[in-house]
Amino acid sequence: MVKTLSNNQVRVQPTESAVYTAIIKELMEKNTKFHTYKPRQDRSFRVVLKNLHPSTEVNDIKQALKEEGHEATNIWNVKQRSSNHPLPMHFIDLKPNTNNDIYSINTLLNSIVKFEAPLSKREKPQCTRCQKYGHTKNYFRNTPDV
Repeated sequence: MVKTLSNNQVRVQPTESAVYTAIIKELMEKNTKFHTYKPRQDRSFRVVLKNLHPSTEVNDIKQALKEEGHEATNIWNVKQRSSNHPLPMHFIDLKPNTNNDIYSINTLLNSIVKFEAPLSKREKPQCTRCQKYGHTKNYFRNTPDV
């Protein structure tokens, strides 16, 4: 689907992932200014791991999750906003998978843990470039930093 918008903009919505990939590749080769969302099948699955000591090594967590059948791409410890002290919580990005049954895991590395979905932010994002609400500067691709 192709739709012409105001300000000389065009919206292209491909129906297949192969067509989407070809369009993105072509736009990047021509250094065209564009914005896109990641397709659902390529997005990582984020969870919050609670009740695990902050000094636990990230590689140990990755290995324990791999033994449970989940592959983590990124793990980091959550820190308190005001004092920057580490909390007993970790954010975990998992590779996209059809059977993300991670919420059923109760023990990990000899500790009783709990996996939860992350809370969404309540405030609207604000762009640091133009100061408008509803988007951030990271949404724009192929634009030089100002």
